[in-house]
Amino acid sequence: MIEPNGQGGICHYTYCLANELRTQNFAITLATAEPYELACASPSFGIVTPFQPSMERRAVQWVLRRAHSMPTLAAEPVAPATLTKRSMNASAQLETRSVGGVAGRGSRWLARREYSGAWRRAIQFAQQQRFEISHIQWVRDPVRDVQYVRSLRDRGIRVVMTAHNVLPHDASKNAQNEWATLYQAADAVIVHYSRAADQLADMGIEQPRIAVIPHGNYLPIRALTKSHADDPQAARRAARDLLDLPQDSPVVLFFGLIRPYKGLDYLLDAVAALRGVLPNVRLLLAGRAPDGLSPFMDRIRALGDAVQLIPRYLPLREASVCFEACDVVALPYTEASQSGVLHLAYAHSRPVVATTVGGVPEAVRDGVTGYLVPPRDATALSEALRSVLCDPELCMRLGEEGWRMAHEHFSWDRIAMETGRMYERVATQ
Repeated sequence: MIEPNGQGGICHYTYCLANELRTQNFAITLATAEPYELACASPSFGIVTPFQPSMERRAVQWVLRRAHSMPTLAAEPVAPATLTKRSMNASAQLETRSVGGVAGRGSRWLARREYSGAWRRAIQFAQQQRFEISHIQWVRDPVRDVQYVRSLRDRGIRVVMTAHNVLPHDASKNAQNEWATLYQAADAVIVHYSRAADQLADMGIEQPRIAVIPHGNYLPIRALTKSHADDPQAARRAARDLLDLPQDSPVVLFFGLIRPYKGLDYLLDAVAALRGVLPNVRLLLAGRAPDGLSPFMDRIRALGDAVQLIPRYLPLREASVCFEACDVVALPYTEASQSGVLHLAYAHSRPVVATTVGGVPEAVRDGVTGYLVPPRDATALSEALRSVLCDPELCMRLGEEGWRMAHEHFSWDRIAMETGRMYERVATQ
């Protein structure tokens, strides 16, 4: 199994899937990045780390951190009880702009060169170990990465790809042909919802090579960081104390990578309107902004202390604190396929207010686990958030139903079983 990032949502998904496949007697080795965020979680599968930065790039990144006050990413899901207010809030004003200049371009050039070398090492390892299948969870460039898929197949190794996003959200006009060529080079492609399968079919991928397998729950990820297991209210109080959030304020969480398609501008407008009804509402905005936050800063400043900003990647221990602190999770996306953030919300028994894009409506029961609203509609978003936040009993009930849905409908045993059937079919082709 190949996942070249070593942290983040696809990393967490791969960890859950690989662990469950091991219980079903598949021999799994993960090729990932160093440092691997979940190395200390005692995974049941083997791990190799061909995707790791060179000394040159480490030096460039050190310079960037010093120049831009960037934090060093933690690589372990340490228990939330070890966190401090200082560690959670020290970066409140970091990474509000993108990193450019010679150093930034140099770091990106080195990363591209290292990525190619890492793939060659991963392919050599797969050949030496005589693996039957390589399951690729993430690629960065279809034009370049198709050669690695073909190289694996040339060595007699079958290739399964999971298209978490059939097309990148910021894809160019020519992207469809490039990604179609990549998917056609694989033996099989897994997607998470039915419309994504239709999208692949429109790109010329034969139906027998497509499998629709839902995104699994993040209950195993939650288990790695859970604190105050028998007292969720104590966990909520402790999390708000760490984040310096008022104990009596309703809190909305926006979590994850901040990109234009995530709809943050509509959420900021919705929160501004919501303050007319709930003047003490808070928005916890936590996640890295690769292109900077400058398009949103005027709105953020206008909301003043209503916004708590943590603009960086949060390792699991810190991510869990954010979900424990909030009342509801907002997913105001203008585009989406599926959402790992949604599954994190369910794992923490938090309701969601999400937009009707991509496969999100297949994972949200409107009025049962949260509310669905049209994309790009700040008024509808504000009204849905108000409905949840003004009714604590409803909020709790929606969160509990989300946890139940995660447990019953997105269980990893079923997902691993379907994935295993795909492996067996591909291996006998």
